[in-house]
Amino acid sequence: MNKILFFDKRYDFDSASWLKEAKELKADLKSAHYDDLLFHFSTGESAIFVRNQPLATFSTIFFYTRIGYEEEVVMTSIFSKLNKIDVVDQVLPSRFSYFDSKSYEYMILSNNSVPIIESWGFRASGYNKHDLSTLSFPMVVKESDAERGEGVFLVKSSEELGEIIIKCKNKFLLLQPYVENDGDIRVLVIGGKAVATVKRRRKDDSDFRNNVSQGASISSFNLDEKGIEVALAAADALQYDFAGVDLIYDSNAGQYLVMEVNRSPQFIGTEKATGVNVRREFLRYLNLL
Repeated sequence: MNKILFFDKRYDFDSASWLKEAKELKADLKSAHYDDLLFHFSTGESAIFVRNQPLATFSTIFFYTRIGYEEEVVMTSIFSKLNKIDVVDQVLPSRFSYFDSKSYEYMILSNNSVPIIESWGFRASGYNKHDLSTLSFPMVVKESDAERGEGVFLVKSSEELGEIIIKCKNKFLLLQPYVENDGDIRVLVIGGKAVATVKRRRKDDSDFRNNVSQGASISSFNLDEKGIEVALAAADALQYDFAGVDLIYDSNAGQYLVMEVNRSPQFIGTEKATGVNVRREFLRYLNLL
């Protein structure tokens, strides 16, 4: 017997009538809202839970209504394909194969064993539905569509986390352990090659973000081969020809971790710091295609 998972975006959805019909047919059906989903990403492994039950225990998934929750649909479809879970309407796994968000990138990087910061993702509206007792503070909370350091928060207590959850309302969030650092590294990748590398350092200890748009300093940086390999692997996994890969060095783990990958990175500061003409390098690559 198939174990069927039925998604609907409406909070007033009449799931009772569906469950009644399923019972009469002796079908194993469970209904869920998208904010019941909890995503976990780590290097080499991703997992999805529905009200603390692993998604991998289901055999069939149907997205009844989905507008406004495409992020969850994309990631669930990708996960289902990898785990041989049938998705009703076979067009969905192929149609919904990309979504411009940090959560999507983390799932792809995780599935390709690219070193990443362990992350938990969920819709803010579903915060109280999830067991997050294993997480500790301080942590970094990111809105999945955050850019230029906006929508990124350092959280030091459960009270602060609750305030951020309320502030973010219906946003999709990523929660990550805070990695101690003296700055992060941006690797500009064009056509599978690292053409420029810089280090960014926050202006002072009043801010934890190393974004240049938030006032951080930037300087040319000689990244070792291991770091370059991680950056190139990240761009390759995401199939980005032009990317800004942000790395952080975890001294406890002794390795570089991908923070995020920008598909349309800013590069004026990188040009000034390194002397590399990014436009010329990109046009040179395009001219060879």
